[in-house]
Amino acid sequence: MRRTNAKWTNSEKSYNLVISQIKERWGEDEVERHNPKRSCFTFAKWLKHGYVVKKGEKAIQTYSVLDIQDEDEKIISTVQIPVNLFYRKQVVKLKKKKDETDKK
Repeated sequence: MRRTNAKWTNSEKSYNLVISQIKERWGEDEVERHNPKRSCFTFAKWLKHGYVVKKGEKAIQTYSVLDIQDEDEKIISTVQIPVNLFYRKQVVKLKKKKDETDKK
């Protein structure tokens, strides 16, 4: 699997939420293998890197926090944005189309 980095901002709450779901689905051994910057990506990010989510897989749900600021850049509100991630065990490498391999 090619190494790519996720845009994870070191949120402890988000990390713990993802870890608890990994542990529940795949056990403690997978928690030990989990690297937050290389193991979980969104559907679009996996696709960009040549992988597709297996049919029927359910996302790992977490969130990102967005600060809403006024004109003076003062934080006036905070919003939680849902984020759906997929773990490395939920994806497979995309097969190259025959005509793509013929071009080489």
